[in-house]
Amino acid sequence: MTIIAFPNDPKIAQIMWTPPAKTQINRSTFVGRRRGTILPSAGFWKCQVSFPLVMSEAEFLPWRAFLLACNGQANSFRIEIADSPQTAATSVLVNGAGQAGLSLATDGWPTSGIVLKAGHAITVGEQPIVLAADAVASGGAATLSLSRVLRSSPADNAPVEVRLPTALMASEKDDLPYTALPGQMYQIQPFGCEEAF
Repeated sequence: MTIIAFPNDPKIAQIMWTPPAKTQINRSTFVGRRRGTILPSAGFWKCQVSFPLVMSEAEFLPWRAFLLACNGQANSFRIEIADSPQTAATSVLVNGAGQAGLSLATDGWPTSGIVLKAGHAITVGEQPIVLAADAVASGGAATLSLSRVLRSSPADNAPVEVRLPTALMASEKDDLPYTALPGQMYQIQPFGCEEAF
């Protein structure tokens, strides 16, 4: 499958993100006690993309090309998670191979101190992850506390996107409808996406 470009102009109206979370909950029918298990690597990001109510034909053309290039659920695209740059850092790298779990050692930070805040997102190896705690750099290095486990161990010196992180997504359905209105005006119906990895 192919990774296609997600149009940036005209801007979408909104994206409703659903973070990954998979749990298994069991409740005893005898005593009513509830027990849960977190399935740490089973979740994936979802989102609902909504568009301006009406677009002119000139505004709509790149979106129609995109809808057809999606080829239903087949092709994927990158959607920016952050609406604006989170930091000025552009050369952050994984610091050491064989990392797994809920932390990631990085280097290449241009400043010391808090470089990202809890709630900021990163992308490493096509996996978007939200930080669970503030990231504090010292001497250009910082260990990031992650809200979700790494799906796979990134290579040493693999890039970590911290400025404008993205999620690699694909449509949840094959049908991506739009409406043609009188006067060459168009409306794209909201559509759901899910992480494509």
